[in-house]
Amino acid sequence: FMRLDQTFDGWPIYILYAHFSQVLVEAGQHVEGGELIGLAGATGFTTGPHVHLEVRIGENDPRYTRNPELWLKPREGTGTLAGRLVNPLGNYIHERTISLYKGDRLVRQTRTYASAAVNPDEGWGENFVFWEVPPGRYTIRAALGTETHLGSAEVVDNRTALVTFTTLGMPATVTPSPTAPSSP
Repeated sequence: FMRLDQTFDGWPIYILYAHFSQVLVEAGQHVEGGELIGLAGATGFTTGPHVHLEVRIGENDPRYTRNPELWLKPREGTGTLAGRLVNPLGNYIHERTISLYKGDRLVRQTRTYASAAVNPDEGWGENFVFWEVPPGRYTIRAALGTETHLGSAEVVDNRTALVTFTTLGMPATVTPSPTAPSSP
């Protein structure tokens, strides 16, 4: 992990990289932005070579993670779409599919955050993100059982847009409970 020199609202920022095939820096070494610190690999629990990135705010602990897509500058010609899917009381709805459409064409899908896996950023309050989206007008669909919520958002080059869905209420799921046989 690395502790950045800068802070966020006075809180330390920790960056964790995982799955390197080779680490190119030493513990305690000061590094500058753009400096090569390791090589992508497939070490640990992974399905293929990549670099895993985590951003943690305040403590170097998995309970303090933030979505790194909100901390990375998107490539030239793309923007970021952050969103909230909440119930009428403002509580986050976890692990639901969110689809991004350009016209009738499905561009990308993601899921809202699992309840303890990633924390919403204090500034955005999001529970899903689409990163590096080409600029333009998009339709967002949130499927919740029998309910489908539609919204639209404009993605702007090198900016982050925010969309919020407030559900009408989650459809009830009824699980029949076993009944005791009636007595004669």
